[in-house]
Amino acid sequence: MRVLRQIHARMVTQWMPIASFSFGLCKIIGFRALSPHGDIDYARRLFSQIRSPNIFSWNSMIRGYSQSQTPSKDPVILFRKMAKRGYPNPNTYIMAFVLKACSIVPAMEKGRQVRATVLKSRFEI
Repeated sequence: MRVLRQIHARMVTQWMPIASFSFGLCKIIGFRALSPHGDIDYARRLFSQIRSPNIFSWNSMIRGYSQSQTPSKDPVILFRKMAKRGYPNPNTYIMAFVLKACSIVPAMEKGRQVRATVLKSRFEI
């Protein structure tokens, strides 16, 4: 994990084209959010630095929170933020992890709303 922090520090301190910076940041977020040795809080701090997160970043964060040892409503909150930003329709992976999070924490009404989104989007269930 120390190496990832060093890579992140180098990305910040050295000039990089914005596309390269965003790509690298997305990959670090994915690893930090999903690795058994990762750190979801660090991934969230990195995620907040991206102006326009891509679908990989959203998916990594939502999935990371839904797999966390301490269940929370964070996956649902992130999903709602993604929708408020007018992001294109989420993919089936995001929907699955948001529904999983709704089943772990008491969020039955949010689960119904996500299910309605799935049906409107014509995803295979």
